[in-house]
Amino acid sequence: MIYPIYEEFNQQVYQKFKGKILNGDYDIVHAITPMMPRYPFKVVSVCPQTPFILGPVNGGIPFPPGFQETARQEFAQFNFLRAVGRALIPGYVETYKKADKILAGSTYTLNLLKDLFALPDQKIDLFYENGISEEFLSQTSIPKKDVNHINLLFVGRLVPYKCADVVIESIGKLAPAIQSKIRLTIVGDGSARNNLENRVKELNFAEIVSFAGWVNQSETLDYYRKADIFCFPSIREFGAPW
Repeated sequence: MIYPIYEEFNQQVYQKFKGKILNGDYDIVHAITPMMPRYPFKVVSVCPQTPFILGPVNGGIPFPPGFQETARQEFAQFNFLRAVGRALIPGYVETYKKADKILAGSTYTLNLLKDLFALPDQKIDLFYENGISEEFLSQTSIPKKDVNHINLLFVGRLVPYKCADVVIESIGKLAPAIQSKIRLTIVGDGSARNNLENRVKELNFAEIVSFAGWVNQSETLDYYRKADIFCFPSIREFGAPW
């Protein structure tokens, strides 16, 4: 449904760079896509002499069996529209057929694209999009840890498929003596936060579970350092919660 907005952007990119691409001003044209692109890139049509690279593209993985309710919350019942889009949106298939190289962010997506567009092996490569810089990992200080408890940590968007609720429910199945030794910090924000907070109240976990909300990426490292166990039970994840 947001295709008309994207198409306006696509047209503006095409008009802005068409002349320079045809003039040979660039060594390559790289359409960077951190998620599975559902729409075409019109500039591929003016790249007969300039290599066009697409990616890393990612996504497309189905929900695993047993998580139908989570899939409904994520509107997975409308995923069939992606196949309709591939057939009806002008230039979608052309983008993949004319690309000189496609970078896939996971083995699943690589095989999916090869099957969808009958791509030869030499046209698509695996290129993991996740990475952490040395600067991000440099230890300037060691935060003081809570040694009286086992500190659990969840970091990510609070949306159904990332399953922060699974961590909370798992704590609820532990014996009270073990629960008293646990502290869970949930870092992130999103549409599921209210439901998660309500569930924490229902379980009387106010002293066990705390919500840090959204924080700057640079701040997440302190949370990781203070944690004993990182908990991230996402059921369809290609990104990285950092």
